[in-house]
Amino acid sequence: MHVIHHTQGFILCSRNVREADKVFYIYTRDFGLVMALAKAVRKLSSKLRYNLQDFYYVNLDLVRGREIWRVTHAQKCVGDRPYLLGGSVPTKHNLNLNWAQNRSVFLFLTNFFRLLRRLVPGEEPNIELFNHLVDVYKFLQEDAEARLLSTTFLSGQGDALTNTLTIACQTTPGVGFASFECLAVLRLLHHLGYIALDKNMSIFVTSILDKKVLSEVTDHRASLIRQINDSLKETQL
Repeated sequence: MHVIHHTQGFILCSRNVREADKVFYIYTRDFGLVMALAKAVRKLSSKLRYNLQDFYYVNLDLVRGREIWRVTHAQKCVGDRPYLLGGSVPTKHNLNLNWAQNRSVFLFLTNFFRLLRRLVPGEEPNIELFNHLVDVYKFLQEDAEARLLSTTFLSGQGDALTNTLTIACQTTPGVGFASFECLAVLRLLHHLGYIALDKNMSIFVTSILDKKVLSEVTDHRASLIRQINDSLKETQL
């Protein structure tokens, strides 16, 4: 008899397989990064279809197979955190981001999750990293300014961070979205052990993710990006 595992996870990306199936890469609270198959999820009649979308934060039921996990149930997380990405509470605070209309957030999450997939060691839980992802989503959802930031993402040749996350920002009311991106990546690397905690870094990796710490990031962004780039180069990935 198969054991059903209940957990939460962030859907990093997905790909179509067979006629109507889909494989999802999910960073879970209890198992780390898993690859999971959802059968017939692309059919209009599928109950999982509207709860398994890229970038959703979901409650999951998983069954471990010989080579790949299988999703048996999924539900967008609302509960005690109704404003997380994918939440469906119809209030003025629930952004329920439309990716086509929020290009800056879409590109950030695409590149942020690509970096996460590249660096995580697979099925190895990291609760601090998982909680960081929750904080990132809460910030994107609860801070109304996140919708209003005017961000320009640049491509082309540059340093390791620019090539990986194409971080660039031109005009921003208040705290810059580029500083948020920088902090999100810095904490990701810290939780994976690529950036050590010292007195100079403490405020950036241990403080609550809010406008106050983002203001500090803005003042030190150039040096923080250098440290991020050095850490990425050292991974040799």
